[in-house]
Amino acid sequence: MKIIFFVALCLLLILPGCGGSYSKLQEVPLGRETFYDADNTSACGIKINSVEVNGRNFDVTVSRIYCTPEVNAEKYKQIRHSGKRPNPVATTLAAPIAVLVDGPKEILQGFVGEHHKYESIHYRDKKSTGRSKQEYKPFPGKTMWANLLINSVNLHNGKPLTKEFQWEKVITNSNSTFSIPLATYLEKLEEQPQSVDYKLSVKLAASDSGRHSSYATSITAQELDEFKLTSSLWQEKAKERALQALPKQEQRQLYQQELISALKNEDYPLALKNFQRFERLAMDLPTSFQYHYGKTLLEVGDKEMAKQKFQAYLKQAGEQGRYARQAGQYLADLNQ
Repeated sequence: MKIIFFVALCLLLILPGCGGSYSKLQEVPLGRETFYDADNTSACGIKINSVEVNGRNFDVTVSRIYCTPEVNAEKYKQIRHSGKRPNPVATTLAAPIAVLVDGPKEILQGFVGEHHKYESIHYRDKKSTGRSKQEYKPFPGKTMWANLLINSVNLHNGKPLTKEFQWEKVITNSNSTFSIPLATYLEKLEEQPQSVDYKLSVKLAASDSGRHSSYATSITAQELDEFKLTSSLWQEKAKERALQALPKQEQRQLYQQELISALKNEDYPLALKNFQRFERLAMDLPTSFQYHYGKTLLEVGDKEMAKQKFQAYLKQAGEQGRYARQAGQYLADLNQ
Protein backbone atom coordinates (compact mmCIF):
# COMPACT_ATOMS: atom_id res chain seq x y z
CA MET A 1 0.00 0.00 0.00
CA LYS A 2 2.74 2.43 0.92
CA ILE A 3 4.34 1.98 -2.48
CA ILE A 4 1.00 2.64 -4.24
CA PHE A 5 0.55 5.85 -2.21
CA PHE A 6 4.09 7.03 -2.96
CA VAL A 7 3.63 6.46 -6.71
CA ALA A 8 0.30 8.31 -6.69
CA LEU A 9 1.79 11.33 -4.92
CA CYS A 10 4.69 11.47 -7.34
CA LEU A 11 2.20 11.64 -10.22
CA LEU A 12 0.22 14.38 -8.54
CA LEU A 13 3.33 16.52 -7.96
CA ILE A 14 3.62 17.15 -11.68
CA LEU A 15 0.10 18.61 -11.83
CA PRO A 16 0.01 22.44 -12.28
CA GLY A 17 0.19 24.34 -8.96
CA CYS A 18 0.76 21.30 -6.84
CA GLY A 19 2.92 22.13 -3.78
CA GLY A 20 3.85 25.59 -5.13
CA SER A 21 6.05 27.48 -2.62
CA TYR A 22 5.78 31.19 -1.93
CA SER A 23 7.61 33.83 0.12
CA LYS A 24 6.58 37.42 0.80
CA LEU A 25 8.42 40.15 2.78
CA GLN A 26 6.56 43.06 4.33
CA GLU A 27 8.02 46.06 6.21
CA VAL A 28 6.00 48.11 8.70
CA PRO A 29 7.52 51.53 9.66
CA LEU A 30 7.57 52.18 13.42
CA GLY A 31 9.12 55.68 13.40
CA ARG A 32 12.60 56.83 14.51
CA GLU A 33 14.00 55.83 17.88
CA THR A 34 16.99 56.83 19.99
CA PHE A 35 18.78 53.99 21.76
CA TYR A 36 22.18 52.65 22.82
CA ASP A 37 23.59 50.48 20.05
CA ALA A 38 24.87 47.47 22.02
CA ASP A 39 26.09 45.77 18.83
CA ASN A 40 28.78 48.44 18.53
CA THR A 41 30.05 48.36 22.13
CA SER A 42 33.85 48.55 22.25
CA ALA A 43 36.70 49.06 24.74
CA CYS A 44 37.32 52.79 24.99
CA GLY A 45 39.60 53.30 27.99
CA ILE A 46 40.82 52.15 31.37
CA LYS A 47 40.31 53.47 34.87
CA ILE A 48 42.48 53.15 37.96
CA ASN A 49 39.91 52.37 40.64
CA SER A 50 42.10 52.35 43.72
CA VAL A 51 45.72 52.46 44.88
CA GLU A 52 46.61 51.00 48.26
CA VAL A 53 49.89 50.61 50.12
CA ASN A 54 50.61 46.94 50.75
CA GLY A 55 53.93 46.35 52.49
CA ARG A 56 56.52 48.04 50.28
CA ASN A 57 54.26 47.97 47.23
CA PHE A 58 51.37 49.80 45.65
CA ASP A 59 48.43 47.50 44.83
CA VAL A 60 46.62 49.05 41.87
CA THR A 61 43.13 47.90 40.86
CA VAL A 62 41.97 48.80 37.36
CA SER A 63 38.88 48.44 35.18
CA ARG A 64 38.46 48.47 31.44
CA ILE A 65 35.91 50.97 30.16
CA TYR A 66 33.45 49.88 27.48
CA CYS A 67 31.51 52.50 25.52
CA THR A 68 28.13 51.91 23.91
CA PRO A 69 27.25 54.68 21.41
CA GLU A 70 23.84 56.28 21.39
CA VAL A 71 22.21 56.45 17.95
CA ASN A 72 19.00 57.61 16.34
CA ALA A 73 17.66 55.22 13.70
CA GLU A 74 14.59 54.32 11.68
CA LYS A 75 12.80 51.41 13.35
CA TYR A 76 10.68 48.97 11.37
CA LYS A 77 9.06 45.58 11.72
CA GLN A 78 9.88 42.97 9.12
CA ILE A 79 7.17 40.36 8.48
CA ARG A 80 7.90 37.37 6.28
CA HIS A 81 5.19 35.03 5.01
CA SER A 82 6.23 31.73 3.45
CA GLY A 83 4.88 28.24 2.77
CA LYS A 84 3.03 26.24 0.10
CA ARG A 85 -0.18 27.15 -1.69
CA PRO A 86 -3.22 24.80 -1.43
CA ASN A 87 -4.02 22.40 -4.29
CA PRO A 88 -7.54 20.99 -3.71
CA VAL A 89 -7.76 19.39 -7.18
CA ALA A 90 -4.66 17.29 -6.63
CA THR A 91 -5.72 16.46 -3.11
CA THR A 92 -9.17 15.30 -4.29
CA LEU A 93 -7.56 12.93 -6.72
CA ALA A 94 -5.23 11.59 -4.05
CA ALA A 95 -7.89 11.27 -1.37
CA PRO A 96 -9.04 7.70 -2.14
CA ILE A 97 -5.48 6.41 -2.06
CA ALA A 98 -4.64 8.45 1.04
CA VAL A 99 -7.62 7.02 2.90
CA LEU A 100 -6.47 3.54 2.13
CA VAL A 101 -3.05 4.24 3.64
CA ASP A 102 -4.29 6.30 6.61
CA GLY A 103 -3.21 9.64 5.20
CA PRO A 104 -5.95 12.23 6.12
CA LYS A 105 -3.24 14.69 7.27
CA GLU A 106 -1.80 14.84 3.77
CA ILE A 107 -5.28 15.46 2.36
CA LEU A 108 -5.87 18.38 4.78
CA GLN A 109 -2.53 19.97 3.90
CA GLY A 110 -3.41 19.71 0.24
CA PHE A 111 -6.63 21.68 0.73
CA VAL A 112 -5.30 24.27 3.20
CA GLY A 113 -1.60 24.52 2.23
CA GLU A 114 1.32 25.30 4.59
CA HIS A 115 1.71 28.85 5.91
CA HIS A 116 4.41 30.41 8.16
CA LYS A 117 4.81 33.92 9.53
CA TYR A 118 8.02 35.41 11.05
CA GLU A 119 8.29 38.85 12.62
CA SER A 120 11.48 40.70 13.61
CA ILE A 121 12.52 44.25 14.55
CA HIS A 122 15.27 46.04 12.59
CA TYR A 123 16.93 49.45 12.41
CA ARG A 124 18.47 51.41 9.55
CA ASP A 125 19.83 54.85 8.76
CA LYS A 126 21.67 54.98 12.11
CA LYS A 127 22.95 58.43 13.09
CA SER A 128 25.18 59.04 16.11
CA THR A 129 23.97 61.49 18.74
CA GLY A 130 27.54 62.01 19.98
CA ARG A 131 26.73 60.51 23.37
CA SER A 132 27.70 57.14 24.79
CA LYS A 133 27.11 54.96 27.83
CA GLN A 134 30.11 53.70 29.79
CA GLU A 135 30.47 50.46 31.70
CA TYR A 136 33.39 49.48 33.91
CA LYS A 137 34.40 45.83 33.81
CA PRO A 138 37.34 43.97 35.39
CA PHE A 139 39.96 42.50 33.11
CA PRO A 140 42.16 39.93 34.88
CA GLY A 141 45.28 38.50 33.30
CA LYS A 142 45.82 41.58 31.15
CA THR A 143 49.29 42.86 30.25
CA MET A 144 49.62 46.63 30.41
CA TRP A 145 52.12 49.38 31.24
CA ALA A 146 52.53 51.59 34.29
CA ASN A 147 54.85 54.28 35.60
CA LEU A 148 55.32 56.59 38.58
CA LEU A 149 55.92 60.31 38.96
CA ILE A 150 57.13 61.17 42.47
CA ASN A 151 57.16 64.66 43.96
CA SER A 152 58.64 65.43 47.37
CA VAL A 153 58.35 68.70 49.25
CA ASN A 154 61.84 68.35 50.71
CA LEU A 155 64.34 70.18 48.53
CA HIS A 156 67.23 68.89 46.43
CA ASN A 157 69.66 71.57 45.24
CA GLY A 158 67.08 74.19 46.13
CA LYS A 159 64.30 72.58 44.07
CA PRO A 160 61.46 70.20 44.92
CA LEU A 161 62.58 66.61 44.48
CA THR A 162 60.84 65.25 41.35
CA LYS A 163 61.44 61.99 39.56
CA GLU A 164 59.57 60.27 36.74
CA PHE A 165 60.41 56.63 36.17
CA GLN A 166 60.30 54.63 32.96
CA TRP A 167 57.21 52.66 32.00
CA GLU A 168 57.26 49.03 33.06
CA LYS A 169 55.19 46.03 31.99
CA VAL A 170 52.66 44.75 34.54
CA ILE A 171 50.03 41.99 34.52
CA THR A 172 46.72 42.13 36.35
CA ASN A 173 45.80 39.21 38.61
CA SER A 174 42.40 37.52 39.03
CA ASN A 175 41.15 40.62 40.88
CA SER A 176 42.28 42.97 38.09
CA THR A 177 45.06 44.21 40.37
CA PHE A 178 48.77 44.66 39.73
CA SER A 179 51.60 45.67 42.07
CA ILE A 180 54.19 48.43 41.76
CA PRO A 181 57.36 48.17 43.94
CA LEU A 182 56.91 51.64 45.41
CA ALA A 183 59.68 51.44 48.02
CA THR A 184 62.17 50.31 45.37
CA TYR A 185 61.33 53.36 43.30
CA LEU A 186 61.64 55.67 46.30
CA GLU A 187 65.11 54.27 46.98
CA LYS A 188 66.13 55.40 43.48
CA LEU A 189 65.55 59.08 44.32
CA GLU A 190 68.62 61.30 44.41
CA GLU A 191 67.86 62.26 47.99
CA GLN A 192 66.07 60.42 50.76
CA PRO A 193 62.51 61.72 51.13
CA GLN A 194 61.97 63.15 54.58
CA SER A 195 59.19 61.94 56.89
CA VAL A 196 58.40 65.24 58.58
CA ASP A 197 54.68 65.95 58.73
CA TYR A 198 54.00 66.01 55.04
CA LYS A 199 52.72 63.74 52.33
CA LEU A 200 54.85 62.49 49.50
CA SER A 201 52.95 63.06 46.25
CA VAL A 202 52.82 60.13 43.84
CA LYS A 203 51.13 60.12 40.44
CA LEU A 204 50.56 56.71 38.91
CA ALA A 205 49.78 56.25 35.22
CA ALA A 206 48.60 53.10 33.47
CA SER A 207 48.28 52.42 29.75
CA ASP A 208 46.38 49.77 27.81
CA SER A 209 46.43 49.73 23.99
CA GLY A 210 47.07 53.46 23.82
CA ARG A 211 44.43 54.33 26.41
CA HIS A 212 45.70 56.02 29.56
CA SER A 213 44.55 56.61 33.10
CA SER A 214 46.25 58.43 35.96
CA TYR A 215 45.73 58.46 39.70
CA ALA A 216 47.22 60.92 42.19
CA THR A 217 47.78 59.76 45.73
CA SER A 218 50.17 60.43 48.59
CA ILE A 219 52.37 58.67 51.10
CA THR A 220 52.14 59.81 54.69
CA ALA A 221 55.11 60.32 56.98
CA GLN A 222 54.09 57.23 58.94
CA GLU A 223 53.93 55.04 55.82
CA LEU A 224 57.27 56.40 54.69
CA ASP A 225 58.85 55.44 58.01
CA GLU A 226 57.40 51.93 57.76
CA PHE A 227 59.11 51.39 54.38
CA LYS A 228 62.50 51.54 56.15
CA LEU A 229 64.09 52.96 53.03
CA THR A 230 67.82 52.59 52.49
CA SER A 231 70.20 53.52 49.68
CA SER A 232 73.98 53.42 49.37
CA LEU A 233 73.70 56.66 47.38
CA TRP A 234 71.96 58.42 50.28
CA GLN A 235 74.53 57.07 52.73
CA GLU A 236 77.36 58.32 50.52
CA LYS A 237 75.78 61.74 50.20
CA ALA A 238 75.22 61.96 53.94
CA LYS A 239 78.87 61.10 54.51
CA GLU A 240 79.95 63.71 51.96
CA ARG A 241 77.85 66.40 53.60
CA ALA A 242 79.40 65.54 56.98
CA LEU A 243 82.90 65.91 55.47
CA GLN A 244 82.03 69.21 53.83
CA ALA A 245 80.95 70.56 57.19
CA LEU A 246 84.53 70.18 58.50
CA PRO A 247 87.12 72.97 58.24
CA LYS A 248 88.77 73.03 54.78
CA GLN A 249 92.22 72.16 56.09
CA GLU A 250 90.86 69.10 57.86
CA GLN A 251 88.97 68.09 54.72
CA ARG A 252 92.17 68.42 52.69
CA GLN A 253 94.07 66.09 54.98
CA LEU A 254 91.36 63.46 54.83
CA TYR A 255 91.04 63.68 51.02
CA GLN A 256 94.80 63.48 50.58
CA GLN A 257 95.05 60.34 52.69
CA GLU A 258 92.24 58.69 50.77
CA LEU A 259 93.66 59.77 47.39
CA ILE A 260 97.15 58.39 48.10
CA SER A 261 95.65 55.09 49.27
CA ALA A 262 93.37 54.86 46.21
CA LEU A 263 96.23 55.45 43.74
CA LYS A 264 98.42 52.94 45.53
CA ASN A 265 95.66 50.31 45.32
CA GLU A 266 94.77 51.33 41.73
CA ASP A 267 91.23 52.16 42.86
CA TYR A 268 90.78 54.80 40.18
CA PRO A 269 87.05 55.54 40.73
CA LEU A 270 87.85 56.38 44.37
CA ALA A 271 90.89 58.38 43.29
CA LEU A 272 88.74 60.35 40.82
CA LYS A 273 86.25 61.09 43.59
CA ASN A 274 89.01 62.63 45.71
CA PHE A 275 90.41 64.68 42.83
CA GLN A 276 86.90 66.12 42.43
CA ARG A 277 86.75 66.82 46.16
CA PHE A 278 89.99 68.77 45.96
CA GLU A 279 88.58 70.86 43.10
CA ARG A 280 85.51 71.74 45.17
CA LEU A 281 87.73 72.92 48.04
CA ALA A 282 89.10 75.72 45.81
CA MET A 283 92.41 75.71 47.67
CA ASP A 284 95.91 76.11 46.28
CA LEU A 285 97.06 72.81 44.78
CA PRO A 286 100.48 71.63 43.52
CA THR A 287 101.15 71.87 39.78
CA SER A 288 101.40 68.09 39.50
CA PHE A 289 97.75 67.82 40.60
CA GLN A 290 96.48 68.33 37.02
CA TYR A 291 98.86 65.71 35.59
CA HIS A 292 97.86 62.96 38.04
CA TYR A 293 94.23 63.98 37.64
CA GLY A 294 94.60 63.46 33.87
CA LYS A 295 96.14 59.99 34.31
CA THR A 296 93.28 58.95 36.58
CA LEU A 297 90.73 60.17 34.03
CA LEU A 298 92.44 58.04 31.39
CA GLU A 299 92.16 55.00 33.63
CA VAL A 300 88.38 55.46 33.98
CA GLY A 301 87.98 56.07 30.23
CA ASP A 302 87.26 59.82 30.14
CA LYS A 303 89.68 60.79 27.36
CA GLU A 304 88.29 64.24 26.59
CA MET A 305 88.53 65.41 30.19
CA ALA A 306 91.99 63.82 30.49
CA LYS A 307 93.20 65.95 27.54
CA GLN A 308 91.98 69.07 29.32
CA LYS A 309 93.91 68.16 32.48
CA PHE A 310 97.15 67.43 30.60
CA GLN A 311 96.84 70.72 28.74
CA ALA A 312 96.21 72.54 32.02
CA TYR A 313 99.31 70.94 33.52
CA LEU A 314 101.55 71.96 30.60
CA LYS A 315 100.17 75.48 30.75
CA GLN A 316 101.02 75.76 34.46
CA ALA A 317 104.33 73.84 34.53
CA GLY A 318 105.72 74.73 31.09
CA GLU A 319 108.22 72.63 29.15
CA GLN A 320 110.47 72.37 32.19
CA GLY A 321 107.80 70.77 34.32
CA ARG A 322 108.59 67.46 35.99
CA TYR A 323 105.95 65.60 33.96
CA ALA A 324 106.04 67.78 30.82
CA ARG A 325 107.41 65.02 28.56
CA GLN A 326 104.90 62.44 29.81
CA ALA A 327 101.97 64.86 29.53
CA GLY A 328 103.02 65.78 25.98
CA GLN A 329 103.20 62.11 25.00
CA TYR A 330 99.74 61.44 26.44
CA LEU A 331 98.35 64.37 24.44
CA ALA A 332 100.02 63.15 21.26
CA ASP A 333 98.52 59.69 21.74
CA LEU A 334 95.08 61.13 22.47
CA ASN A 335 95.15 63.33 19.38
CA GLN A 336 95.93 60.47 17.01
